[in-house]
Amino acid sequence: MASTFPGSADNIANNVTNSTPELDTHPNLHNKLADAVNAVETALLPGGSMNLAAHVAAADPHSVYLTQTEGDARYAAIGGGGGAPSGPAGGVLSGTYPNPGLATGSVTSTAIADGTIVSTDLAVDSVTQRRFAAGLTYNPSTTSTTYVDLLELSISLTTTGGDLLVWTSVSLYNSLASQFMYIAVSLDGAAEVAETVVVTTAAGGGNIAVASLCWAFPTPSAATHTIKTRWHTGGGTMTSNGISRFLMVMETKR
Repeated sequence: MASTFPGSADNIANNVTNSTPELDTHPNLHNKLADAVNAVETALLPGGSMNLAAHVAAADPHSVYLTQTEGDARYAAIGGGGGAPSGPAGGVLSGTYPNPGLATGSVTSTAIADGTIVSTDLAVDSVTQRRFAAGLTYNPSTTSTTYVDLLELSISLTTTGGDLLVWTSVSLYNSLASQFMYIAVSLDGAAEVAETVVVTTAAGGGNIAVASLCWAFPTPSAATHTIKTRWHTGGGTMTSNGISRFLMVMETKR
């Protein structure tokens, strides 16, 4: 008989009889084989326990070896042939196929090999941010004996809550000999910190003293902060020599 499988089960008759004595085992063997073939065909057809569609998703990457009706669209994307995957992406991916992207937050430290990230991979100011101010006006001076702002050495920086590291350096001289000259830094108008003192050995611009300091402001709040270099003299007229002065501020982000 011609087979109708896989369009439908063949339903081979399993009640064959044979009265010929020398062939009396044939009906029994035929009927058992018919039972087996019918059971396998029924299991493989839609709704059967071995039907492919009940066990394999269309996006399954493993090859499928069961024979299916040629041109069956259900299996076009399975195994080694067919079209590209489609539908929503999952896991570490977001978006939809065929062009999903990495999901937000999916790439963490454990997914990055140590030593593979270099500075060119980082956005400007993504790990640290720094600002620099330098003197532009020649020879500013003060006679104040209390702290005042040093011309042009002021930086405003919008921070993210990281530590602020501050460096400042000023070349100084005084109109009088043996005078103390002071510099310090201030955050947002608060009291001066990191006071540094130098003293003149002789009067006038031929006797330059360099005052330098560094300071850390631990974790100021995420906001816009202003850092200034401030100065005052113990006596006489204190002058910043030429434009030899600077202020640098760096935030180390967390």
